[in-house]
Amino acid sequence: MKSFSALDLIGAYGWRRATFTTYSLSASFAEAVLVEALMRQGVSEITVLTDPVGYRMALRERGAVRIGREYIVHPVAVRDGCFHPKVMVLETADAVHATVGSGNMTFGGWSANLECIEHVYADGRAAALSDLGRFFTALADSAACEHAARDHCRSLGGRLATAASRGTDDGGLRILSTLDGPIAGRIVAAASDLGGARSLTMASPYWERGAVEALARDL
Repeated sequence: MKSFSALDLIGAYGWRRATFTTYSLSASFAEAVLVEALMRQGVSEITVLTDPVGYRMALRERGAVRIGREYIVHPVAVRDGCFHPKVMVLETADAVHATVGSGNMTFGGWSANLECIEHVYADGRAAALSDLGRFFTALADSAACEHAARDHCRSLGGRLATAASRGTDDGGLRILSTLDGPIAGRIVAAASDLGGARSLTMASPYWERGAVEALARDL
């Protein structure tokens, strides 16, 4: 497997915009590592969407002094749940790259923990990029989410959709979101379209036996 580093991706191009989504947010880590790396690349617009828990955590950090000056943080409150996606979208004038992973925007999520991450781009993974576009567009319009970043999400969703429409796809990667319905049902439908599933492998710090057994049965 070819190694991949999200920090290397940040340092690879002269990006113009960067958007992050996270549940937990360490502002001191983000400012010392991510914001600093992005600004060295010339990024002029940095936006972070985080759960209200992450927002409160960030505001409590004494070393966090750049919120509102060099990057913007928007809390996203989800009715009957939490805001949990971990996405990074990097944009230039003519290219979009993204990552989708398990790590929060913290030292643990980016350095210490064992996490997984996937690299998404237009040349070969256009369908996944289109999925991300639909996610941000749905987030802009969702009545189940309360936040002040609707215009940002709608614009980003449109740019992702445009980039995807110009790309190619090898059929190897898709991205699912609960804004489109329960993920379990989406997995079952996707597996059915591919001819059915013969095995199920899951990696998660938290799981319920009943949920896993139900998904295996439905597949």
